[in-house]
Amino acid sequence: MSDASFIGQALDPRRSVVVEACAGSGKTWLLVSRILRLLIDGAAPGEILAITYTRKAAREIEERLSDWLRQLAVGSDDAVCDFLLQRAVPLEGIDAAMERARGLYERVLRAQPSITVSTFHGWFARLVQGAPLSSDLAGFVLHESGVRLKDEVWQLFAAACGRRNDAAAASLLWLLQHAGPEATRNLLFRLSDRRAEWHAYAGEGADALSQALSILRDQLGVGEVPEAIDTLLADELFMRKLHEYAGILRRSDLDRDLEAATRLEASFAGADSGTRFDLIVTALLTKEGTLRRREASKKAEQRFGAAAARLLDLHARLGERMLAVQAARREEQAYELNLHVLTAGVAWLDAIEQYKHERRLMDFADLEWHVARMLADESRAAFLQARLDARYRHILLDEFQDTNPLQWQILLAWLAAYGAPDVVRPRVFVVGDPKQSIYRFRRAEPRVFDCASDFLQAEYGAQLLANDTTRRNAPHLIEVVNRVFADEPQFPHFRPHRSINDDLPGRVELLPLCAKEEDIVEPSHWRDPLARPQAVVEDSRRREEASLLAARIRGDRRPLGGDRQGQRACAPGALRRHHGADTAARHPA
Repeated sequence: MSDASFIGQALDPRRSVVVEACAGSGKTWLLVSRILRLLIDGAAPGEILAITYTRKAAREIEERLSDWLRQLAVGSDDAVCDFLLQRAVPLEGIDAAMERARGLYERVLRAQPSITVSTFHGWFARLVQGAPLSSDLAGFVLHESGVRLKDEVWQLFAAACGRRNDAAAASLLWLLQHAGPEATRNLLFRLSDRRAEWHAYAGEGADALSQALSILRDQLGVGEVPEAIDTLLADELFMRKLHEYAGILRRSDLDRDLEAATRLEASFAGADSGTRFDLIVTALLTKEGTLRRREASKKAEQRFGAAAARLLDLHARLGERMLAVQAARREEQAYELNLHVLTAGVAWLDAIEQYKHERRLMDFADLEWHVARMLADESRAAFLQARLDARYRHILLDEFQDTNPLQWQILLAWLAAYGAPDVVRPRVFVVGDPKQSIYRFRRAEPRVFDCASDFLQAEYGAQLLANDTTRRNAPHLIEVVNRVFADEPQFPHFRPHRSINDDLPGRVELLPLCAKEEDIVEPSHWRDPLARPQAVVEDSRRREEASLLAARIRGDRRPLGGDRQGQRACAPGALRRHHGADTAARHPA
């Protein structure tokens, strides 16, 4: 597809479009041009909703649109004509389009309501602020410092658990004893970061926890209490074979065979089932959890005589059973950990919600969840749907690869509510690049892009377009991108990219992989806190990686090409500004 054909189809105001475009291909140019074409085509400014991921990107869209509208208002006829032709305005209607374009600046400036250019969370905040009074969401204040808020609630939560004797307090104590204070805190803090997903999965009723635990037990194949070890030790046939196995080992003259027999005999007489099980494990399995090696040989026949073959058979059968019990035990341990994390976690989430409700606070995750809940609530969905339908006729979604599943579910609920195709639906324009999904720490999911694309093609007749040509990156960089993503299972639809600047210099090099340091082991004796600080376990790999990168940039001052004003030294600032520069990359883990 030629550039002119691609731009013409992407900017056609009459159709919905999904654009997958690589880095440096002009995604922002395309989205702002789409807004401009909508205005020229007669769309009212208040009918346009553009959503991006960051405030910086939203401001860039607004500034570029304002600058272009100003150019159209004061530019020469030739310049305006060329500007519109670049954006695929039909030549046969160029005169009428120029006349409308001249007045767009004033029209947009005076429009009430105006064009909405916002982040997802900014848009959600507007929806929540306009929610009905019955939702009890009025008068909230957006609280962006989530870490500080959680620190405040954590102190209150821990103190409250210390004063009560319930399941949540018991689970918190279990976590502190088995995982440690820091790990416990991190687990519960991360659960609160994902509370929208938790509510979407388990609901908000009194039985949400029990239902979630029931589903987890079914998935893991475990019961409410651990039973794998007790079931094994109560199996008379297994224990008889184990006695026979230990008796054959006693015939050996090797220390390791005699030690294994001693462990097994100790397991027969032990009282504690956990200790008995551990003795059997050490006799049959290695430290890595694999079956100890035993093979048929002349030496084995000399040691065990006619029982050598029987020993090998018992070893294989008993080992297979132990491996299965070990696997079942790991599932039970996983369930036990999740049981305590979720039991304490639900109480922790309640404490956070109560703290914020009393102070009328809300954070970004709350915005997403409350909007999703309003759309799912029939009594409120009609109100919210009416507010959305009454205004927006054109929806533009930028950097869609950074959308998280809950955000897409909100959009999906809105778009799917239009029902039959003959209903007047909004035009949807989606642009992004799944390979550039960098906000995974905010729950971004690149697979959402494919889900949205499939839905919009099936339900909205959207056209799927691709732009795999970059104007910004050097061919050497693109070569690496093609090699990395060509066989990546997560991107089965990857198409090779190419650079339009064949002469742009560039280089990619891999820095050494930073290895994780050994864990700090505290001495067993008492530490004098006045003389020796407490050893803090810290993962220094990121700092080491940053130091290597900084040293590499500092030591490389070769000329950087591609600048029309001439060459300049390769410095950190230049690397940020010029994507065709020599690039040092972290070695993939």
